[in-house]
Amino acid sequence: MIDRLGSWEYWQSSIDGVNALLPWSSQSENMDVERLEIRIVQTGWQTAWQSLLKFAARWEQREPPVEEIEKWANEGP
Repeated sequence: MIDRLGSWEYWQSSIDGVNALLPWSSQSENMDVERLEIRIVQTGWQTAWQSLLKFAARWEQREPPVEEIEKWANEGP
């Protein structure tokens, strides 16, 4: 996830934004978020991380439309 967040933030690679969102959306309850956040701070990808969290929270109760995911990823963090 961290390398996808980095590629999305640094290279503006929208596909990497989506590739970070998908595992978070489906597996966040199984992730060690504390450890993940430590690594995110160490690597400097907090902007991408915060964008991902905000988007995921907005769609917490339902699946986001593909168009919304695409728009979010293309805008970048």
